[in-house]
Amino acid sequence: MNRTGASVTVCGRTFVVLDGIKENKMRNVLLALLLASASGLPTAATAVDSDRSFFQNATGACQSALPAYEGLVRKRPLTLQNDGSSAAFVSCSLMGTTKGTYNIRSIRDVSVAFVNNRSSGDVTVSCTLVSGIANFGEGYITKSVTLIAGALDVVTWDVSDNGDLGFEYAGNVSCMLPPGAGIAYTLSNYGVDVGG
Repeated sequence: MNRTGASVTVCGRTFVVLDGIKENKMRNVLLALLLASASGLPTAATAVDSDRSFFQNATGACQSALPAYEGLVRKRPLTLQNDGSSAAFVSCSLMGTTKGTYNIRSIRDVSVAFVNNRSSGDVTVSCTLVSGIANFGEGYITKSVTLIAGALDVVTWDVSDNGDLGFEYAGNVSCMLPPGAGIAYTLSNYGVDVGG
């Protein structure tokens, strides 16, 4: 029985394609198909992150921070709106990730979108990102946005806001909504290593 043949290395594994063996024709055909398909597989040197997002409307992710604000904040299907006559604080907890589990990377950025400034003038919405979980918080980062009447704007915290560290676990946001301001949705973006 002739056991000579050419050797081929694909993705760090060496395969021998045998010549002259009738009973190995099927194996050789399958091996040729494997080699042809494996040529497009990523290797460790070409591993890439695939972007993923957690998106949720504010009604599901946010709530009034204290019972005193419940009478001011209206929870509509598509927005959480301050319909009262004074400022109200709301807290939002976004879905998070566990870095390293199932090739998941840290959260890259967290966003809160504001909508429907129903007042007659500009309003400023101030929000503080509290990254992490209880007893493992990574810090507080406050940002503000000024909304003109009927405007939509987004406040985003990204890795440049915390020294390129990413955000471990979950993004939590506390916002002061002046009368007429509302939150439409929350968004967290992260990466998953899908490479070889």
